[in-house]
Amino acid sequence: MQCRNCDCKHIVRMKRVGFFQIRVLPLFGFYPWRCPECKTRYLFRSRGSKQRKTGARSGAEANSSLQTS
Repeated sequence: MQCRNCDCKHIVRMKRVGFFQIRVLPLFGFYPWRCPECKTRYLFRSRGSKQRKTGARSGAEANSSLQTS
């Protein structure tokens, strides 16, 4: 996805804030997005790609490392 205002290709998903975004938008499948360059806000039906935080261990990995110590 890209910004319709400035053509930036790195728009970011925002946290839902307020009654409308928390209660109403999910019923219709919309997600809030923002362009970091021009600060324009958008509502898209796309959730974006899932990104994993690197360096975070899953629960099984953390438990196994504790048991081996």
